[in-house]
Amino acid sequence: MRMYQERNTFQGKHKHIIFPKHETATKPLCEWLKVQRYQYKLYMGMSRGSRMKADYRFTEERIRLLENIPNFLWQESYTVFLWEKCFDELLEYKETFGNCNVPVPYKIRPELGEFVRTHRVLYGQKRKGINDLLTDEQIDRLEKVGFCWEVKGAVKQEDRNCNSDGDDEARDYIWNIKLGELCEFQSLHGHTDVPSENRNLFQWISEQRFEYCRKELGEYSTMTEEREKQLNEIGFQWKVEDLARNHDSKWCTYFDQLMEVEESSKTHKKLQKWCKSQRKQYRRLVKTGKSKKLNRYQVLALQKIGFKWT
Repeated sequence: MRMYQERNTFQGKHKHIIFPKHETATKPLCEWLKVQRYQYKLYMGMSRGSRMKADYRFTEERIRLLENIPNFLWQESYTVFLWEKCFDELLEYKETFGNCNVPVPYKIRPELGEFVRTHRVLYGQKRKGINDLLTDEQIDRLEKVGFCWEVKGAVKQEDRNCNSDGDDEARDYIWNIKLGELCEFQSLHGHTDVPSENRNLFQWISEQRFEYCRKELGEYSTMTEEREKQLNEIGFQWKVEDLARNHDSKWCTYFDQLMEVEESSKTHKKLQKWCKSQRKQYRRLVKTGKSKKLNRYQVLALQKIGFKWT
């Protein structure tokens, strides 16, 4: 009941129950509320007999007390969740660069740049009385961490974080952090096959493979020669052919045939037709930047075995 009473005290003071997750004083309340929602989910999934047999502590009385809280939701508002997520990312940015002057647009984390831009617009509209979508609580929290409402104050030419050089520096900084994480994983496990459970690092690895693919195809890419060299030095596997094979079993069948026989062989008319289709899809990919039947990994895999596009 102590946490329930603390929640009542917080609501009485702030008129809401959106607990700042990063603040030491309210972190226990955030965790407590998260547990209540989880316990409720388990409780609702149990039969009455199972609850009695398990002597389940989450009771109807607790449900009643929580539901009596004004505006309480068993499922956290997705809008609130997104705001808190972006606010936490803003704090990370400040910890790294010493301020909240996120470039707009911000290529590394586009959603953070959009968050900053949108809140400046909402703040201006609130001051003019156009809308009230930005709460006083959110304004207060942003100002406490040094958020700048005026665009001109956030994009001064001399601010290294708001010009292209600052953007490149931030990108390099984050890239090197991820490389360090991958090196640590490699030293512990002897390979760089990071499991999908390690979501952030797994996603970063996928991005490196995609950027490498774009680089090899002559497209704009963030994969530099130096980065490629650093990854190669720790035994990183680019897995171009594996990624090409992941998408279409029929494509794999013809690809294997193409490695075994000459395309011009008159006895393989289906293969010739497939090759013609690949060229057509490739022209579409080059012209529009996308193709439903041919991806960049498949293009690169074909090029590596000497396939001709004309």
